[in-house]
Amino acid sequence: MNKIKIMAFRVGMAPTIEYIGSDLESMQQFVDGPIEYAAVADDRFNYIPGLSYVLNENGKLIGLEPNINVGYDVIVGNCFITSTNFDGESQSVDQIDIDAIEELFKLRFIDNTKEVTNG
Repeated sequence: MNKIKIMAFRVGMAPTIEYIGSDLESMQQFVDGPIEYAAVADDRFNYIPGLSYVLNENGKLIGLEPNINVGYDVIVGNCFITSTNFDGESQSVDQIDIDAIEELFKLRFIDNTKEVTNG
């Protein structure tokens, strides 16, 4: 299974950088239900090209906990940000994407993709 690097937002936890499977099932497992894509934008609707939130499509209907206040809405439940290609397929975020989101939200991600060595 192919893996993609994402910016992960879990309810009540610090945002992290991590890998998940690029398949639909892995994405649904992360958000705990059917997925929906939403464009990433600041509170003045300036969109960041090529980045999308992936969130639970029914999150508000089933009462998931609030997670991210994006200025014009609140995303509920676990979600993540992924890069998307011209065909709308999810792909790994890169450092430029991460820097843009850190600046937009004034936050820092914990990078869980780096291997820890003992020694």
